[in-house]
Amino acid sequence: MVLLKAGRGFTQPDIWIIDRTGTPRVWKTWGRRPAWERIAVGRWLARREAGIMRALEGLTECPRFLSHPHPWTIEMTLLDAEPVPETKGTDSLDARYFARLGELLAEMHRRGINHGDLRRKNLLRAPGNPSTPLLVDFTQCLHFRPPVRWLRGVIFRQAIRIDRVTLFKLKKWYLGEDALTEAERAELDHIPWHLKVGRFLRKRLYRPYKHWRLGKPVGRRKRSHQP
Repeated sequence: MVLLKAGRGFTQPDIWIIDRTGTPRVWKTWGRRPAWERIAVGRWLARREAGIMRALEGLTECPRFLSHPHPWTIEMTLLDAEPVPETKGTDSLDARYFARLGELLAEMHRRGINHGDLRRKNLLRAPGNPSTPLLVDFTQCLHFRPPVRWLRGVIFRQAIRIDRVTLFKLKKWYLGEDALTEAERAELDHIPWHLKVGRFLRKRLYRPYKHWRLGKPVGRRKRSHQP
């Protein structure tokens, strides 16, 4: 087993690559968390994310759920992928990448699922191909199964807006404002209030708590203009 990423936050799992049958797979597990987190949080998050991945079955741009080796562990396929570049410009990602990513998100939305955490660390691409997006990490997804009643419908529409606003923000950062359509610019000019509140809580509450929990100094972090 090879540790790909160690979980550090309150709800973050460890990501392992395992190869016991000649086919590498991914384990997303809360197994190393304290017992109360593993039982009270890890089991619920693992079961929840597995259900979302089952609902995304057939989307080749997403990993496929395979099994539950433990109640707090998800086993899934390993995508043949590489991280998206950290540089701007069409030499790193092109307009077709974002067009296809928009289509992928639209299909997720048709299935009643939003992603909720679009950022560079959750975006991948096919090796050497700047036009093929791949998407991982469904921990923060919302899944609205039919029938969707009035209140849930309102919440889901706002969840879709968050995906779209974040997509356009990424597109603007990589390709520049000229790559956006008038409709996309209009959506970016009217960021939902709850997205602003969520970012504030993440910055002022969750991030200081995570740093305290890891024994890191809690202070101001240099502002980054990257999405």
